[in-house]
Amino acid sequence: MKIRIRKAAVVAALALPLALGACSSGTDAAPTGAGTSATTAAESGPFNAAAGQEVDKDAFMDQTHAAMMDAKTYAMTMTMAMGGQNVTIKGVGDMSDEKNLKVRMSMEGAAQGMGALNMLLIGQKMYMQLPGQAGGKYVEMPLEQLTQAGGQDIQKLLNPAESLRMSKDAVQKVTYVGEEDVSGEKLRHYTMVLDLAKANQAAGVTAAPTPTGAQTVPYDVWVDGDKRIRKLDMTVEGTKVAMTLDKYGEPVDIVAPPSASITTMPGLPTG
Repeated sequence: MKIRIRKAAVVAALALPLALGACSSGTDAAPTGAGTSATTAAESGPFNAAAGQEVDKDAFMDQTHAAMMDAKTYAMTMTMAMGGQNVTIKGVGDMSDEKNLKVRMSMEGAAQGMGALNMLLIGQKMYMQLPGQAGGKYVEMPLEQLTQAGGQDIQKLLNPAESLRMSKDAVQKVTYVGEEDVSGEKLRHYTMVLDLAKANQAAGVTAAPTPTGAQTVPYDVWVDGDKRIRKLDMTVEGTKVAMTLDKYGEPVDIVAPPSASITTMPGLPTG
């Protein structure tokens, strides 16, 4: 149970573009070959490109980041298929204050029969309600301890817009595939290639001294007419991940648990 919950939680974070580089994938990316010139891509703009055209990756990342930050709030649904087991994560986030991100998430399927793992991130504290532990209470964990234990900024990893901004240098290539119908909505489909070494560096992860397997990871992104990322598909360490983002700008309810429902568990952040 512990292993499955931990892997599901890690993969959930890895689904964000920056954190994807913190692990390796067995899927080889197509080599970066000669494509449309940078000048042509820059002139057309990342959201006015023709199907099959490589676009200005920096402009794409900057504009999607700005659009998502302007929305302030979002809802997310993520499904993962790993080791014959399906995991579903649902949540909402509030990015109004970049230094005090608010997130509420629930994960089901990480351990059969153990119930949902619930998580709240508010300001500088994380609260986790772990299946079968702490008498059902939320375990309070200061972000500073979690960051020291994991070596990564939890707030940035759980902020889709911030993760996009930080991953910009790690993205090698962005190509526009074309407009597609996704659940009755017209979205623009892009493929992206991420450089693992640069992503590891940005994420603060120490890469293996002699890495094996693919050194780049491909994934697919769908963007709406307001330049906000709405869907993302990828494969991480053999785990297939599909994430949707919607309800941008809608009110969200994210509050800390009442004091009577909070406990502490010494040593948990490093356990």
